[in-house]
Amino acid sequence: MGGKLRTGIGQRKLLTCPQGRSYGLLTFRAFPPPCSVIRSETTRMVRFKHFVAASAALATLGTLAACAPDSGAENGARGGVFTTIDANNPITPGAPMNPYNANGNSFVSFNTMRLGWDKKNPLNPNDNFPGLAKSWEMKGDSLIVHLQDGAKWSDGTPVSLDDLRLSMALGYTQSAAAVGARGLTEGLNVASVESAGAGAFEFKQAPGTKNVTFTKQVLGQVIVNAKVYGHLVPADMWDIIHASQQVDPAKAKSAKAAAAKLTGIGKQVSAFAPRRTSRRARSWCASSTPARSSSTRTRTSTPPRRWAPARSSCATTRATNRSGAS
Repeated sequence: MGGKLRTGIGQRKLLTCPQGRSYGLLTFRAFPPPCSVIRSETTRMVRFKHFVAASAALATLGTLAACAPDSGAENGARGGVFTTIDANNPITPGAPMNPYNANGNSFVSFNTMRLGWDKKNPLNPNDNFPGLAKSWEMKGDSLIVHLQDGAKWSDGTPVSLDDLRLSMALGYTQSAAAVGARGLTEGLNVASVESAGAGAFEFKQAPGTKNVTFTKQVLGQVIVNAKVYGHLVPADMWDIIHASQQVDPAKAKSAKAAAAKLTGIGKQVSAFAPRRTSRRARSWCASSTPARSSSTRTRTSTPPRRWAPARSSCATTRATNRSGAS
């Protein structure tokens, strides 16, 4: 029997890690990656052989993810507790819950989600664990991504093509993209995002580019709700992106001007503070349970939820605008 960890909201979760290990679910509210990605996702990690008071303090903030060897003790006391500290993503209390804001107030995998989780494989930079995407494959110069079944936002609407398309576009505003000529391992280089069948989407590379880390770049982008962030970009956003992707020396001036526009849009995106609702949001892709009306506070007890609602849900799931999107 593996160890268990209280989530802090009255429920216990236990998932199996590779090599017969187990970890308590705390920060990973949706499609949790295996223990090995918890070890590698952050750049600075602290290993503890025994549970210490500092770990408990971190748990109250939702930053603790634990990996413990198999043990007969219910709380995993006989095993070790693995604590990760993300030195590159400090939390600023009171800052907007916007994953693009410089003053971070988002925990990756807790209230922000990606298509995949980087395995940090030195032999294959495109190696990822499934995240929002359950699988993917390259088809020529395009990446075909298959989303997890039943992935939904907290308002009950499914993650859509518009969400993926906008999320890739926003990546270009946050220095995640580069003109293909800058190098094989730099840049997002997505030319378009199209439907490729039920639950499948095609990410096409920009013409004239051959990015050997294209899979890594696409899967590593934060996915946000188009109903919340869509108003931040102009209607011709992809025309601007395409202009910035020009590799023809004769069009270098227009490419530079387009890149400057993207930078300006990026500043607006970074400063955006989504409105928070007073209603506690459900985990955005948590369950196949039908979405309840936003006008009610009661919760259904059947069928059982896959996991408990997050104390601090994703900015896109807690946010609402004047049109009522959440």
